[in-house]
Amino acid sequence: MGADSPRSSEPLPLAVAKEAKVSDMEDDQLGEEDIVFLDNKVEGEDDSQKEKLVLSEDCELITIVAVVPGRLEVTTHHLYFYDASSEKEETEEGIGFDFKRPLSQLREVHLRRYNLRRSAVELFFIDQSHYFINFKKKVRNMVYSRILGLRPPNLFYFGSRSPQELLKASGLTQRWVCREISNFEYLMQLNTISGRTYNDLSQYPVFPWVLSDYTSPDLDLENPAVFRDLSKPIGVVNPRHAQNVREKYESLRTQRAR
Repeated sequence: MGADSPRSSEPLPLAVAKEAKVSDMEDDQLGEEDIVFLDNKVEGEDDSQKEKLVLSEDCELITIVAVVPGRLEVTTHHLYFYDASSEKEETEEGIGFDFKRPLSQLREVHLRRYNLRRSAVELFFIDQSHYFINFKKKVRNMVYSRILGLRPPNLFYFGSRSPQELLKASGLTQRWVCREISNFEYLMQLNTISGRTYNDLSQYPVFPWVLSDYTSPDLDLENPAVFRDLSKPIGVVNPRHAQNVREKYESLRTQRAR
């Protein structure tokens, strides 16, 4: 939460990761009624105006080690989180997980899934800090829309797109093929587009296991034996592990048949 991550310091090409959705299912698509800010008067245009409360919602701050109950407040100038824990933990920033961030530093807002529910957003700031916020009731789209409605000056927004559309529009694959970006950067940005996050262990970024040769001093990438069998999940590539999985499957099937 709020910590630096190995995420690239540059925004995704064309900033298309701004609205990376967790799936391309229709019910995760924001409707026109959700994007109300496009035709409305911009609430945050005048920086000299008095700070006004835009919304206040109960929520949870999801971190790699804790789920922190609290309240998110969005004003015309700032984003606030108030830790409502009965016993507040000591963090690097003090006691509790409270934070206050200027809207002007907000770079990306991603729709996220938490516990298989489309109920969360993840906020990314220009200093590489990020916060994963989950809502208990169906207010995520409203919160998302109101934040976008304030039109933070550094926020990237390119409409509602599926991960497939975002990847295609980004040109990432072509840049990777042309060796303009490294394997690491390419995979990290794929993880971001697909909805993975550093703030939830169940959705932590993953890297594929593709090699089978870990002993040779040099790898011959033209030799098929260097690569593992990609037709199988990594858990059953080893024949011994495959046998264990098969035995567990047969055992469960027998129990269900009783």
